[in-house]
Parts: sequence; structure tokens; C-alpha cells
Amino acid sequence: MRARPALLVVTLWLSAATLPAAAEDFYTITPLGVVGYGGDTRRTRPGFGLSAALLGDRAFGFEVEAVSIPAFFGDEDGLGDNSLTSIACNLVVSGPVAGARPYASGGLTLLVSQVEGPGGLFGIDRNDAGLDLGAGLYAFFSPRLGARADVRYFRNLAAEERDTSPGGLVFGSTEFWRASLGITVKF
Repeated sequence: MRARPALLVVTLWLSAATLPAAAEDFYTITPLGVVGYGGDTRRTRPGFGLSAALLGDRAFGFEVEAVSIPAFFGDEDGLGDNSLTSIACNLVVSGPVAGARPYASGGLTLLVSQVEGPGGLFGIDRNDAGLDLGAGLYAFFSPRLGARADVRYFRNLAAEERDTSPGGLVFGSTEFWRASLGITVKF
């Protein structure tokens, strides 16, 4: 009779030992070099940014990213200095595959359009809600250092509004693709 409690304890211990380990979360910080293209960009435009992500052994993670693309709307005469900044909060779906980590991401984005008119007059400063969707890959060279590359599509959700400045920009229909590459540090 005394063997039953001992057998129960050993059985529970062996059962617990065979359960999968708890998911291990980790953070990434990635400075980014980006290129905006297609859609509303009049030419391919380089930019820069920073991404911070919470990932782990689970399939779902979270990312916050801020990117600025100077001269996004072009640099033609009469347009003035301009830029597009995106601040995104994304859900990330990923998982390790053969030493790499492919992922898909999507979420809400704040698109900040800034255009200075000719001679500093008639400037436009506009904040619009948007969406972004994309896919990419993390590849780690060591336990703490790796690279990240991705491609994303951005689209704003505001009603269309035509600017009356010489550039004739159309806001509210802002859409573009963006490719990025960066060095990732994992914590």
C-alpha cells in the first residue's frame, strides 16, 4: 500500500518532466536602413528607422517601429522639403526554422506627412491612421546578434484630400511599399 503514493509521485514527476518548457521571450532592437518605393513615391526613396520587438518561442509577438523617409513626395521645384514618417504597432507571427526566423507582421500605423511649401509658405503637416502588412526574416549569427530584412505594404485610411500647392499631392490615398534591412541585437 505504501508503494502507491510513491508511484503516484514518481509518475507525476516524470509527467511534468516531459512537458514542454515554458516559452522563452526575448526582445530585439534593430536600427533599420529602408527604401520606400512604388505607390505614391515618385522615385525610390531611402530612409532610416528603429524597431523594437518582443518575440519568443510562441508563434505571436509584438513590434513597435518608427521610420522616416525624407523627400518621400519628391524633390521637384515648388514642392519644398518633405518627409513621411511611419510609427507602427504590429502583431508579429513567427517561429524558428533551421536557424532563421521567418515572420509576417501587420498592424496599425500612424503616417505623418510633412510638406513645406515654396518659400516656407503653405506647409502641410498631416497625421493619418493607416495599416501595414509585411513579411521578413531574422537570421542570427550568434546568440545575441543577427540581421533582419523585410518588405511591407503601407496604406493610409483617411478620406482623400487633394493639396492645392504646385506639387498637387493627394493625401488620404497614400500607399507605398517599403523594404528594410538592419542589424538586430537580441536581449
